[in-house]
Amino acid sequence: MATRTRAGARAKCAACGATVRANDRFCSTCGTPIAAAQAAPVPPSIAPEPARIESSSLQVPALGAAALGEQRKVVTILFADLSGSTPLAEKLDPEDLRGILTAYFNALARQIRRYEGTIDKYIGDAVMAVFGAPLSHEDDAERAIRAALAMQRSIQTLNDDLERQHGVRLSLRIGINTGEVVAGLLGGDVQSAYTVVGDAVNTAQRFESVAPLNQVLVSETTRRLALHAFEFETLPPVTLKGKAEPVAAYRVIRRRDDEIEPDVSPLIGREAELATLRAALEGAVAGAGRLVHIRGEAGVGKSRLATEFRLALGPDIERMSGRCASYETNTPYALIAELIRGAFRIHAVDDEAAARAAILAGLERFGAPAEESATELLLDIVGFSGRSAIEPEQTRRLLLLVLRTVLERASQQRPLVIVAEDLQWCDPASREILAELARDITGLRGLFISTARAAWSVPWEAEPLELAPLGERDARALIDEVFEGRADEATVRAVFDRTGGNPFFIEEVSRELKRGGSVVPATVQEVLEARLDRLGDRPGRVVRVAACIGQNFWYRLLEQLVRDGPLAPDLATLEEEAFVVAKAMEPERTYAFRQALIREVAYQIQLLATRRSTHTAIGRALEALYPDRLDEFIDLLAYHYERGEDPLKALEWLTRAGDRARSLYANTEALTLYASALRVARDGTGPLDAAAILERIGDVQQLTGKYDLAVESYRQARGRTPGLSRPGVARLLRKIGMTLRAKGEYDESLVTLGEASQILADDEDVEAARIAVQVGQIHFRQGRYEDARDVITEGVALGERLGADDAVAEGLKLLGNVANNVGDLRGAIELYERTGAAYERLGDLVGIADIHSNLAMLYRRMDRFAESEAAYRESLALREKVGHVWGIATTHNNLGELHRTRGEPLAAIPSYEQAMEIFERIGARVEASVVLMNLGAARVEARDVDRGRADLQEAARHFVELGGTKFLPSVYRDLAAAALAAGELDEAHQSAERALGLARAGKVRQTEAVVQRLLGEIALARGDRDAARELLGASIELLRSLDEAAELRKAEAVLAKV
Repeated sequence: MATRTRAGARAKCAACGATVRANDRFCSTCGTPIAAAQAAPVPPSIAPEPARIESSSLQVPALGAAALGEQRKVVTILFADLSGSTPLAEKLDPEDLRGILTAYFNALARQIRRYEGTIDKYIGDAVMAVFGAPLSHEDDAERAIRAALAMQRSIQTLNDDLERQHGVRLSLRIGINTGEVVAGLLGGDVQSAYTVVGDAVNTAQRFESVAPLNQVLVSETTRRLALHAFEFETLPPVTLKGKAEPVAAYRVIRRRDDEIEPDVSPLIGREAELATLRAALEGAVAGAGRLVHIRGEAGVGKSRLATEFRLALGPDIERMSGRCASYETNTPYALIAELIRGAFRIHAVDDEAAARAAILAGLERFGAPAEESATELLLDIVGFSGRSAIEPEQTRRLLLLVLRTVLERASQQRPLVIVAEDLQWCDPASREILAELARDITGLRGLFISTARAAWSVPWEAEPLELAPLGERDARALIDEVFEGRADEATVRAVFDRTGGNPFFIEEVSRELKRGGSVVPATVQEVLEARLDRLGDRPGRVVRVAACIGQNFWYRLLEQLVRDGPLAPDLATLEEEAFVVAKAMEPERTYAFRQALIREVAYQIQLLATRRSTHTAIGRALEALYPDRLDEFIDLLAYHYERGEDPLKALEWLTRAGDRARSLYANTEALTLYASALRVARDGTGPLDAAAILERIGDVQQLTGKYDLAVESYRQARGRTPGLSRPGVARLLRKIGMTLRAKGEYDESLVTLGEASQILADDEDVEAARIAVQVGQIHFRQGRYEDARDVITEGVALGERLGADDAVAEGLKLLGNVANNVGDLRGAIELYERTGAAYERLGDLVGIADIHSNLAMLYRRMDRFAESEAAYRESLALREKVGHVWGIATTHNNLGELHRTRGEPLAAIPSYEQAMEIFERIGARVEASVVLMNLGAARVEARDVDRGRADLQEAARHFVELGGTKFLPSVYRDLAAAALAAGELDEAHQSAERALGLARAGKVRQTEAVVQRLLGEIALARGDRDAARELLGASIELLRSLDEAAELRKAEAVLAKV
């Protein structure tokens, strides 16, 4: 018989000497019951008593708190406020009032302690409790709600006594919220207090302030975490102080009789395991009792499998089930009580009379004797005040006898299935009873299914059923089910990689992604934080440092960071606890987190300051360990130093990583890395100041067609470096001018390039050569070929003198373009071949792609279509590799031209449309107008004359507005062809004559020859064969001299009709 002292004091079990908690009905070690008269709940006295509040608060002296490190944690916060003490204060002496309030607060504190919460503080008539700090549990939200409901029940008896004595009852309003906080010690040298801070705390207090009297109000996150265990009423959104928008709120109604899984998806990937359970049931039905033990890691689906099997049982099967709770590990007979409630159909809302009636009805249903001693014992086990004074060993024997009788009689009536879940949390007393009953099962028509975590060993003979994580195929099916359709490949891969195939994690992460929620769902964070908190100090520190390193980590690197003892035992612990796995032993001993989610939670629970310090240490360790291999670790060093506390190191390695990404044409990654570098860069004139980073950003933006952003970056770079050298300023202005030219803003570009030249004055600097070439580029784009040739030639000569190979290559390419446009195809080919060799020496992929494109254009005009297409495809591949958006669009346009030249106008249209979309997106107005012109010509050739003419007319308007003359001969040529196709010969002749005049003025000889062919066709349509013959002859002679084989073929075909 255990002895109990006065309320709140520690008691000892008389049988074994173990400590007994105040509310225990049985000894958690040996199962001996506390004396019935003493164990029964005694109404707390309302009489004044010393104002000593029982609590599990961690308000501790600073010197004794070294182990309580600061962490970021997801916790559940409970605020409970006693209301109605004002009328009482008017009647009582303050000392008496304080004694009464102390009794109430002690009642509340006992329930908080029962569910392993921490009392953070008392505020007037309110108490704040935290569930999940300093120690997390997998069910902290559920514990908080259970504590809240128990608190409400616990004050009812006190209220009855208070009302009898003073005519007053106190009310209790409770608010609960779950969210992220920082947990740790606050205070000074004399005393510190363990507490939690964050918006989640304020929100919980606000919920309490709006909760109705004697009700429990919870937030959306708390409800979602506890939906399986409680019923909730959805309330209208509440307005909380400090919140911009109304917040979802829910009232707790009651505990569920049968826990459910909310919104469960179909069971996937467990067909073989279900078949094993069904086969075991068949054996049990035949009279050979079976025991099956399902084991696996948290979230792998043990309970889900058992539930699916149980729900499929027919009405001819008797079933009993119970689940262990983590907060009842030391509550004697907690699991047996659950099994009894289920077997005897005792509901959560039943009072003692209803429970007694249910037990008597159950004993009758099972055919067991309804003896008074058995009834009283079962009532006591399930939590009602039993009045049996049976000795401890007699209690155990009687309980076994009753249960054995029930199981035997039940299995005689129909086959019996017993399911006992989460046995890793089973209390010792229940475990002993279960072990006895398990041995009986083999002789009954019964199937006993148990579930537990992988580390728990079942203390009876049972067939093992190991659950492994889902494979990728089954994981995809589960993800698709959550998304209610086929999820995209990137989502499937991301979810699978982060969850490691764990079904619970897959489902929760997928649901969170579907609703656009947090990276780690609260449901998953609660489970993983609890697992991490159960680790010892050293393994816990090792896993946190490893989380800062990354998903994979090297033993040698980790060893440099955790140096106060051998690392191997801690990693062995982490492997045993399924946190990490050994991945490779050679050439580096490497480990990996079993699931990315474990790593994410282990990382997130650390304070930002701790993370920063660790990341810096990792960067320095990498530099020390691998001094000769740093180029291999550029990205890794950038990652860690960016998140560390050394801004100079961060700037160095982020810039190097950005340069590397840019050299590999990983443009998006380069921009991201440069942007990170810019955040830590300072203004100045050094090689790695803010201006240098901004210029790099502008270069990538210019390449990828983000012209407005590039111009802004270059201008910011100039503005942030007031002491920049003259060549440096000229360089930035040249890049601005190049970008404006790419946008088609030729006049503004020329002004900017002129400013750059003036800054250099008469200095012979490589920038002068580059500027000259860019000015020539604009003249070329405007159709001023002589001016272009002169200034480009000057720039090339200067570049050759100064060794500016890039300017020489660019200039030679542009001279080739001039030759191409004035009809000197052989001269163009020679220049392009020289340019290609120069670009090859420079390793300039953009330039090489340009030369492939230009040569392809010449091959097309020379009727060498196969060579043309091959060169275009090679150009497109290079441009796509480097992300040169302008070049990609140009190649699509040129492929359209190739289709048209081959007489395939319909095939040309999709290529033009692709080019048009890109040019319009990047704001390249001139190029977009060129494509519109070509698209109109293709539509005319495809017999869509009206639409084609409209495109051509719009393109002509654009060219006039933009101020260039280069493309006017071509657009009027195509307008003439459109009018001819429409039978409008006068308009056709007028447009052709205008095109001819512009072509001759600009010395665009190829266009001149084509227009002569069109004029011959118009003359032929008018019946003037002599004029047609003369015009066509002139066209053929000029085309032959230009080697324009494709157009020559067309002219000769028309001449054959004359």
